[in-house]
Amino acid sequence: MAYLDVIQKVQNNASRVWTPPPNLTVSQWADEHLYLSPEDSAEPGKFKVDRAPYQRGMLDAVSDPGIKDVVYCTSSQIGKTLLLRAIIGYHIHQDPGPILLMQPTVGMAESFSKDRLSPMVRDTPALRGRIADPKSRNSGNTVLHKGFPGGHITMVGANAPTELAGRPIRIVLADEVDRYPASAGTEGDPLYLARQRTATFWNSKIIMASTPTIEGASRIWTEYEKSDQRHYFIPCPECDHMHVLKWSNVIYQDNSPTTARIACTECGALYGDAEKLKALQYGEWVATSESRGVAGFHINALYSPWQTIGDIVEEWLRKKDTPETLKTFINLQLGECYQDRSGETVKAEILMNRREAWDAIPDDVVLLTAGTDCQDDRLELTLIGWTATEQARVIGHYQFYGSPGEPAVWRELDEFLQQRHITHDGRHLRIRACCIDSGGHHTQQVYEFCATRYHRKIYPIKGRAGAHPIWPPRGLSTKNSRNVQMFIVGVDTAKDSVRAAMSISKPDSPRYIAFSQDLPDEYFRQLTVERRVSHTDTSGRTTRKWVKPPGARNEAWDCFVYAMAALSSLKAGGTNLKLVARSSRLPELPEPASPAMPAQAPAPVKPTIPRPKRRRTSSAVL
Repeated sequence: MAYLDVIQKVQNNASRVWTPPPNLTVSQWADEHLYLSPEDSAEPGKFKVDRAPYQRGMLDAVSDPGIKDVVYCTSSQIGKTLLLRAIIGYHIHQDPGPILLMQPTVGMAESFSKDRLSPMVRDTPALRGRIADPKSRNSGNTVLHKGFPGGHITMVGANAPTELAGRPIRIVLADEVDRYPASAGTEGDPLYLARQRTATFWNSKIIMASTPTIEGASRIWTEYEKSDQRHYFIPCPECDHMHVLKWSNVIYQDNSPTTARIACTECGALYGDAEKLKALQYGEWVATSESRGVAGFHINALYSPWQTIGDIVEEWLRKKDTPETLKTFINLQLGECYQDRSGETVKAEILMNRREAWDAIPDDVVLLTAGTDCQDDRLELTLIGWTATEQARVIGHYQFYGSPGEPAVWRELDEFLQQRHITHDGRHLRIRACCIDSGGHHTQQVYEFCATRYHRKIYPIKGRAGAHPIWPPRGLSTKNSRNVQMFIVGVDTAKDSVRAAMSISKPDSPRYIAFSQDLPDEYFRQLTVERRVSHTDTSGRTTRKWVKPPGARNEAWDCFVYAMAALSSLKAGGTNLKLVARSSRLPELPEPASPAMPAQAPAPVKPTIPRPKRRRTSSAVL
C-alpha cells in the first residue's frame, strides 16, 4: 500500500505541474481566491473587486499580453498595496516565475514580507503550502527571499545596490518609486537597474506604483506621462454624462464637511456618497493619450469607498493653510504633484519690510530655540521665538568672535544660552533647544561643548541632503568616539520648509515669519542667497538641491535652518506648542546649571531683546 501511495502522490504532483492554469485575469483570480488578512485590512475576509470597481481594470492590465509596463499614480486610500499583493498571489498560483518586489528601503521590504505577504499566504487557501515556512529545515526561504513551484519572490530595498544585481527577473513590482534614492549606492538609478534584470524575458512585466510628490521631480508622474494616461469615468446619477471626479467639482458650504457634494460637469447636479458608490459600479477606464505597451492609471481619493467626500473636505480645511500640510493633501488625497515654490527667489527687500519694533520678546512667543554655525574666527547664532501656530519671530542674529579652537568663545556662547529672556508681558523664557553645526573645521570642539550639555538640549548636528526628515526618527542618531550623540538633520527638507514660510505674506497665517527691527540689511541678503535648482541625469531621474552663488555668505540662512531643526527636536520629543502656550503664563523654573559651568545662573538679559556681552561680539551681520 505504501508503494501505491507513493505512485499516487507522484501522479498528483505531475498532474498539478503539467496541467495548464485556468485562463483567469488577475482580477478574476483575486475575486475567486484572494483573502484579506486582519493584520493589514480593515475589512478582512474574502476579497471582492466590486467593493472598489476601479481596481478591476488596474489589475487586468497586468495580465494583458499587449501591456509591458503598468503605472499606478494614485492617492492614498485607493488600495494600491492590495493591488500589489493580488498581483503577487496571481503569479504564485497561476503564472509562476521570478518576481522582484522593490521598496524604498530594506526595512520597508522586510515589513512588507512580514506584515503583508506572509499573512496573505497564510489566509489565502490557494497559496497555502506553496511557500515553505522559513523556520522549516531546508526550506531555502528567508524573510526577503521565498521560493514556490516554478518561481520565487525576492524583496529588496532600492537603497541596497548589491540586491539589485544578479539573477534574472520576469516580474518587477516597484512600490513607492518617488521615495527611491537617486542612486543605489554608486550603481545608478535603482529602477533602471531593476529593469535591466528583465531583459532576458520576452513576457516580462514592470509594475510601478507610487503617490506623486514634487512637480518636476516625481518619478511616478514622469512614468505616467509616458503612458496612455487612463482616467476612471463614471456616469452622473442625473444625466448619465461620463466624467472624472476632480477636486474642483467638490462643493461645500460654510466650511462644513457635512455639506460636501460632487457637481456634475455637464448638468451641474449635486450628488453625495451613496450615489457616488453606485456610479462607481458603472465606471470605465478611458485612455487619454496614445502610448503602446504602457498602461498608466491615475486616481484620487474621491473614488475611495473607504473615505467620504466630507472626510476629504475636512482634511482640506485642516491642511490648506501651510505649504507643508497643503503638499500632503495634494499628494495623498488628490494623487497629484505639488508645485513647490520653495526654490524660487525670495526678495530680501520683501522680508526687510517685515521688521517690527520690539522692546521685549513679543507676547505671542511661547518658546525659544537657537541655531549656531561655526566659522574659523567666530560662532554665529540666530535666536528665534515660536508662537502657538508656529509663526517665527526672529529676535536677533549674533556673532561671538574668537577661534572655536579656544575655550573663551565657547564660554561666551554658553553664557548666552543660559540667559533668560523677558517677554513684554513679563514671562521669563529660556532657550529650550539649540543645534550646533559639527560639519566644519571644529567638529571636536562642538562635540566637547555638547557632551556636558545634552540635558539642556544642546545638540551637535550634521546636515544631510536629500528627502529626509528634518529631525531624525528616534534611534537614528549616531555616536562618535567620545560617546556623544550626533544628530543627522535633513537640511534640504528644513530649507524647503523655511523658504515656503518666507512666501507667506499674511501676518495672521500659521508659519508667518516676522523679524526684529535691529536686524541689518545684510542679514536678509544672506537669508535669501540660496535657491533650489533641478538637475536631470542621463537616466531621466530629476533631483533638486540647494545652491548658493560662489563666494556668497549664507550664515544667517544656515542658522535659521538649525534653529528650525531645534524646534523639530522638541516636537519629536512630544512638545506641543499649543499646550505650551496654555501653560506659559507663569515664569519658567531655572534650568539646572551645566556641570562645566558655575552653579549660579546668569540674570535675565536686559534689555529683553538680548545683546551679547563681550566687547568683540556684535549683533550685526558683518
